[in-house]
Amino acid sequence: MDAFYSHYPFLDGAKSLVGSLEGAYTQDEIMDKAQERLKMAVVEGEVRLMGAQLARMLELDLLSYAASRMVVAASKNKALCARVASAEAKRALHYLQHEDEGRLLFIAHEIGLGLQKGENGNFSLAFFDYLRFKPKEEGFKLSAKPIAGGVVAISRADADRFVQEAARMKMDVLLPVQDVKFTPEILAIAKEMAGLLPKTLMQVGNIAQGDFPPCICRIIEDMRNGEHIGHQARWALGVYLVRSGMKMEDILAIYASSPQYNEGTTKYQLEYLRQKEYSMPSCATMDAYGIAQQDCPCLVGGERRGTPITNSRRRTSISYEKSKTEKTDGAAAEKE
Repeated sequence: MDAFYSHYPFLDGAKSLVGSLEGAYTQDEIMDKAQERLKMAVVEGEVRLMGAQLARMLELDLLSYAASRMVVAASKNKALCARVASAEAKRALHYLQHEDEGRLLFIAHEIGLGLQKGENGNFSLAFFDYLRFKPKEEGFKLSAKPIAGGVVAISRADADRFVQEAARMKMDVLLPVQDVKFTPEILAIAKEMAGLLPKTLMQVGNIAQGDFPPCICRIIEDMRNGEHIGHQARWALGVYLVRSGMKMEDILAIYASSPQYNEGTTKYQLEYLRQKEYSMPSCATMDAYGIAQQDCPCLVGGERRGTPITNSRRRTSISYEKSKTEKTDGAAAEKE
């Protein structure tokens, strides 16, 4: 077996290969490997790369991915699904960085990313593809990239990162299993994996499913997935949560999912934000940071209006703290 589909088991071609391997291995062999794979994803946040590329190991690796997907589906746990998808995408990135251009383009197209070969060793993406799959790091904000004729030019490293993000999004979907009867073993492993999630992930739960505006939801979801969060996004989130009147322990539970989390430092910074009573950045400023989302209610007539806090008040029932600086939100938004 070629290592290709072991490296990228989320591709459609891997499904037919899994079917061809039916009966080649025992259920115990497959489930043991799947359980090991899931533990790495949940606890360590990454799935280790393959060592020896022996046919048997490659086949079991591919089958373990398929089995792990069924376990996640059986859990019906969105936080678990997001955690595993992020870990699997990180693993794929390691392999992507060593692929030739032809294979990179093939993988991109297979997962719905319209990546094209550009000039001078670069690549390009259509404007809407760029927005749809844009990583959240500050270096990917659209204003920092050359655009011509609705096409955005990107480097090879950026192209790898976009494919990683598209793969993560493809895997971060719970399989429809309404009529599936899972074995007791799969259900037991699903329960075990959900129990292994960092407590902060379970506490946060579905906090980003409509309680907050899309830009804040995206930051929280990225933290839940264990992704690296840029300084401006962390600061904006801190101001938002502090101004919303959330308890400090609840705010820390959100930040604790971040790879760069340090409780003492984070608590000090949040207390500093509270004491200084910083105004929330305007939605236009959030857009300049590369944090604003396309489905945000602040986007009116092609312009960003208000702040995430004022827009949240229009769409949620969150109880906001009445601070003396709260009245200045609109003015601050206009200035920024």
